[in-house]
Amino acid sequence: MKYSNILLDFDGTVCDSAQGVKSSFAYTLKQYGIEISSLSELDRIMGPPLEYSFHEFYSLPENELENAISIYRKDYEINGLSSSKLF
Repeated sequence: MKYSNILLDFDGTVCDSAQGVKSSFAYTLKQYGIEISSLSELDRIMGPPLEYSFHEFYSLPENELENAISIYRKDYEINGLSSSKLF
């Protein structure tokens, strides 16, 4: 049998990206005046979409979600991505 495609669940299966995701999420919250005492507080944000986590867990208003995600993605690209490790 010949396969033309292979699908992998990258985050959490091939790569441990949790540290970078949580660090960038904490950085973004800090921009909104929300301090996190420990990255373990952010375990619950692993999995749900960013919009949901920012709004439901940290009460960011809907009109700020696009900006928050932009801040997160910029920080993740610069800082968070480099802390990811292959399993």
